Amino acid sequence: MDLQGRPQVANKVYKQFVPGAVPSQDASRLKIWEAYHDSGRRLCPRDYPAARALRGEPVWPGVTFLYHGDEGRGPIWMRVAAIPFRGRNGEIVGAIAVLADIDEEQRVRDTLYASELGMRLALDSAKAGNWEWRLTDNRNQWSDSLWGLYGLKAGQCEPCYAAWTASIHPDDRKRVTVAVNNAAAGGLEFELEWRVNLPAKEQRRWLFCRGRPRLCEKSGFSEQ
Repeated sequence: MDLQGRPQVANKVYKQFVPGAVPSQDASRLKIWEAYHDSGRRLCPRDYPAARALRGEPVWPGVTFLYHGDEGRGPIWMRVAAIPFRGRNGEIVGAIAVLADIDEEQRVRDTLYASELGMRLALDSAKAGNWEWRLTDNRNQWSDSLWGLYGLKAGQCEPCYAAWTASIHPDDRKRVTVAVNNAAAGGLEFELEWRVNLPAKEQRRWLFCRGRPRLCEKSGFSEQ
């Protein structure tokens, strides 16, 4: 594009979305473009990729836009990047822009986020927690609510198998670990109750656990 944001050389996909000047240079097209920072903050036209590139700033891998100009598809999520284009003496003579359709990727991400948020709210309301134990490298991942069930603050210690077994009351430890290990090895679901020792002296809590294996490329075991 030239210094006025007008396409000089472009393929048909670019021309489909930007037939004239880029939105930051064409107020009539601003209503169909919404730009967002990765934090979710909406951007003003001055902060659009092409506007920044024409001021000499590379914008890569780009900024997320919601495009409203396709009547057939409806709103489309896009990723727009831009870099300055300089002349022989280093002066800015235009910019190069790249548009990528990320609509499917963005909507899958939004669906997963909504699902995870719903699960967190449900777990918190039910005073429940969940963890995942990845057998390939023995890594564990604990939800924030699970830490609370064990009387700990999130991140207080390393969420590992050894820490989990150490928290189990000695009279229940062998029964629980054998059942969980057998379930993981045999691909079986399990339901168990056991006592945990809380950090506060002489305090204990009964927990009910339901778990099942999950077979995938990185196999693991999950529990709620």
